[in-house]
Amino acid sequence: MKQQFFFISVSLAFCFISCSQTKKEIVSIGAKQFVVTTMEKGKPETSTQEQMVFTDSLFDNLQCHEWGFTAAKYTATKTGENYNFEATMPGEKEGKMIWKGMVMGDYVHGEMVWKKEGQADVYYTFEGNAGKLPEKKEISLDGKIYFTNTMVHGKPETAYDEDWTFDAGTLRSPSCEEYGFYKSPYKAWQQNGVITMESLFNSEKEGHMNFTATIKGENLTGNVVWHKEGQGDMIYDVAGTLKK
Repeated sequence: MKQQFFFISVSLAFCFISCSQTKKEIVSIGAKQFVVTTMEKGKPETSTQEQMVFTDSLFDNLQCHEWGFTAAKYTATKTGENYNFEATMPGEKEGKMIWKGMVMGDYVHGEMVWKKEGQADVYYTFEGNAGKLPEKKEISLDGKIYFTNTMVHGKPETAYDEDWTFDAGTLRSPSCEEYGFYKSPYKAWQQNGVITMESLFNSEKEGHMNFTATIKGENLTGNVVWHKEGQGDMIYDVAGTLKK
């Protein structure tokens, strides 16, 4: 009996020591900034550069502010000189973004999943180095026309072609006019050689459409989100090239 009790005591003590050794302490990454390239998994044409920021307790991606996402607390553990981290950025209307990655000195890499009710999860990868993006500058796209192909997300059979025309500070999408969405003001910015654009179309009866796009060289990729009360959001994928 004494021998059995001794064996159990030793086993429990070993387990306690073993578990305490393998449990990793939650730590702070400290103040760091990275320029990262983020893209949807398997779709290099969607890649874009973003500013990733760590403070003692918060994680942030500055480009995600445009979509209503805000900085969030992160958790991190340290293995050797590397940090594994996780953070969930909440969005006011666009769901949440779950970031997981590793900081290795001046290098960071990992994955992100965008979760939003009513749409399939979208998976991204990111990697980059310590640094800051050049200042963002507002520009004009007036006089440019892009030949675009648009389709409901994941449904290539719905694809159609049209011109996106930028003129006098407005964007025109002819296919939307039959639903009461007429040309609307847009804003565009250039940063590190990449242009981002956004425009909000409103219809008296059909709700509103959010147009967003990234332009690299002569190529345009983007999305249109149609929101109408009483129906689920409809997401369209857009790809185009400079026509004029």
